[in-house]
Amino acid sequence: MMNMSIHCDVTECKYHDKTEKYCTLNAISIQHEKNKDGTYKGEADCASYERE
Repeated sequence: MMNMSIHCDVTECKYHDKTEKYCTLNAISIQHEKNKDGTYKGEADCASYERE
């Protein structure tokens, strides 16, 4: 079942609704991207992403 509150264009994620541009999870986690030395890059990603 798609979650109309979470829009997503990442079709290779296992949680992507394949008929619409939405996520099927109830909620997602967002995390900061880090450099190899542990400092923050200033960007964020969906931590709930899992490749199909």
